[in-house]
Amino acid sequence: MEVMSAKTSILTRQTETSNQAPIITLRQTYLSAKTSILTRQTETSNQAPIITLRQTYLSAKTSILTRQTETSNQAPIITLRQTYLSAKTSILTRQTETSNQAPIITLRQTYLSAKTSILTRQTETSNQAPIITLRQTYLSAKTSILTRQTETSNQAPIITLRQTYLSAKTSILTRQTETSNQAPIITLRQTYLSAKTSILTRQTETSNQAPIITLRQTYLSAKTSILTRQTETSNQAPIITLRQTYLSAKTSILTRQTETSNQAPIITLRQTYLSAKTSILTRQTETSNQAPIITLRQTYLSAKTSILTRQTETSNQAPIITLRQTYLSAKTSILTRQTETSNQAPIITLRQTYLSAKTSILTRQTETSNQAPIITLRQTYLSAKTSILTRQTETSNQAPIITLRQTYLSAKTSILTRQTETSNQAPIITLRQTYLSAKTSILTRQTETSNQAPIITLRQTYLSAKTSILTRQTETSNQAPIITLRQTYLSAKTSILTRQTETSNQAPIITLRQTYLSAKTSILTRQTETSNQAPIITLRQTYLSAKTSILTRQTETSNQAPIITLRQTYLSAKTSILTRQTETSNQAPIITLCQTYFLSGTFDFRLLNSPRGAKFAPCHGIISSSLLIMRSVIMRQTSECKALSVNEASDHETKLSV
Repeated sequence: MEVMSAKTSILTRQTETSNQAPIITLRQTYLSAKTSILTRQTETSNQAPIITLRQTYLSAKTSILTRQTETSNQAPIITLRQTYLSAKTSILTRQTETSNQAPIITLRQTYLSAKTSILTRQTETSNQAPIITLRQTYLSAKTSILTRQTETSNQAPIITLRQTYLSAKTSILTRQTETSNQAPIITLRQTYLSAKTSILTRQTETSNQAPIITLRQTYLSAKTSILTRQTETSNQAPIITLRQTYLSAKTSILTRQTETSNQAPIITLRQTYLSAKTSILTRQTETSNQAPIITLRQTYLSAKTSILTRQTETSNQAPIITLRQTYLSAKTSILTRQTETSNQAPIITLRQTYLSAKTSILTRQTETSNQAPIITLRQTYLSAKTSILTRQTETSNQAPIITLRQTYLSAKTSILTRQTETSNQAPIITLRQTYLSAKTSILTRQTETSNQAPIITLRQTYLSAKTSILTRQTETSNQAPIITLRQTYLSAKTSILTRQTETSNQAPIITLRQTYLSAKTSILTRQTETSNQAPIITLRQTYLSAKTSILTRQTETSNQAPIITLRQTYLSAKTSILTRQTETSNQAPIITLCQTYFLSGTFDFRLLNSPRGAKFAPCHGIISSSLLIMRSVIMRQTSECKALSVNEASDHETKLSV
C-alpha cells in the first residue's frame, strides 16, 4: 500500500501471472471527520469507468452513501440513505438523482426477536406499487424459513422458503406456496463434490410425472467451466452441455452441445465488448456449412434510448434489422423496428403504457403506410387466475373488439374464451386444455352460442423423442371420423407425416415425406398407401437466388405424366415474371407471364408469347380499392384480351374499367 498523505491512501491489486488481468486501484480520501471518498479504477482498460463512493455521516443515526460513475455523463448518481430508528428498526432509502422518473425505494428492517426479523420494501413514488414483506425465522442452527408476502394484494400468495443444511457439502431448499393446494412443493438439493464440481438437483414432490433435473457444474480452469443438464427420469431426455470460455476481458465464448444426439449441432455464441456503450454477440452453428453467422450489435445512445442491430453475415440478401427502444417515462416506452436495406420495409412502432399494476396498453402502428391501422391491445388482470386481453383496431369503425379471457382452473387445466364484442352473431369460443401426464395432453374447442356447433377434441401423445401422435375427434357427431396424424423424424433432414382416418376402412393412409437436400433445395413426396393406382407425386423446390425460384412437379408412377416446371423471377418490387414449362412434351409451349404495377393506380399484365406465335395485346386496368379487386380484374381481362398479329400488336390495346 502506498500512502499519499494523512487523508489519502491508494491500494493497488495486480495479478502477475496473467497478462490480461487488469490492475485494480482503490483510492481512499478522508475529506472530514464525517465524509470520505473511495474511488475504484481499472487501469488496463480504457473503457472501464471510474466508480466513486462518497460516504457522509449526518448524525449518529443517519448516514448517506453516494455512488457515481465518473466517465459517463448518462450514468445516474445513486444515493443510499440509512437511518436507525431504534435498536431493532432501521430504514434504508435508495434514490437515483439524475432521473425524475426513478422511484424512491425504502427498505424497513425490524428485529422481532433473536430468531425472527422482518424486511419491508416500499416504492414511495407510486400508489400502485405493492408493499412486499419478507419474514425470516431461524428454527435451528441448520434450518431457517423465509416468508414473502405482498400486503396490498389479496390474491398474492404467501411463498415460504425452507432451507436445511444436511452436512458441510449438502443443503436443501424447499419452496411452497401456502395459499394454494395445487401449488407444488419444489425442492432444490445442492451437493459440493469437490472444490471444482458441484451438483444441483431440482425435484417437484407433489407430481409423480415431474422429472428430476440435475445440473452438474465443473470448473476446468480459471477461464473455462462446464455446465451439464440431465433429466434423470427419462431415457430419451438429452444431456445438454454448456462450455464457457473467457478469451480476454472483453471476449467470451459459450458453446452448447447435446451429447445424446449425433444430429444436434454445436452452437457457439461469441460475445465482444467494443466499448462501454457497444457490444456484439455472434451466433454460429459449427456442424453445418449452410448455417448463417448471425450478429447482434447493441448500442446505448443514452440512459433512455438503445439500438439493437441484427445482421446475417453469410447472406448478402439478408436485411439489417434495427430495433430502437426509447423510454418516455416510467410508464411509457416505444420500440421502433426498421429494416435498413429495403426502402419498402415499413417502420413499425410499438408504444407500451402501464395504466396501473393490473392494466397495460400496447399500441402497434406502421408509420410508412397511411392505410395500416393502429392496433391496440389492452391487458387486465382480474385475479391471480384470470386475465383479459382486448384487441381493438382504432382506425376502422367496422373492426371488431376481440376479447380473450383466460382462467386457470388448476395446475393441469386452463380455459381460454374468445369473444367478439361488436357483433351479436359472433360466437363465444372456449378452449379447455388438460394435461393428463408428462406425455399426453387434451385440447377441447367448443362454441357456446350454438347447439349445433361440434365439440372438437385434440389429443396429443409423445411416444418418443422422434415420434408423436395427434388425434382429432368431433364428439357431437357419430359420423365424424377420428383423424390421426403420426409424425416421425428419421434424421435431421428427413421427416414423415402420416394421416389416417380410423373410423373408415376405405379411407386411405396418406404419407408425406419431406427431405432437405441443402439450404436451397427440398423435396416433398406425397403417397397414398392403401391404393395401388394412386400416383406418388414429388415436388422439388430450388432457390436459385433471392429473386428466382423453381418448383418442379413430377408423377413418378406414370410414364405419360409430364414434368411441369414453374420458374418465378422478381425483377423489381413492381415487376415479376412467371414461366411455365412442360418438359416431357416437345409440342408444349413455354408460357411466360410478366406483371407490372404502376404508381398511377394502373397495372400492366402481358402474355409475352403463345404457342401459335401470335402476340397478345397488353391489357390495362384501373386499381380502384384493393389488391384483391386488382387480382380479379387481371383474371377477367386475360380472357377478354384480343389476339392480334405481329403487325397489329403495336396499334391496338384493350382498356377495361373495374
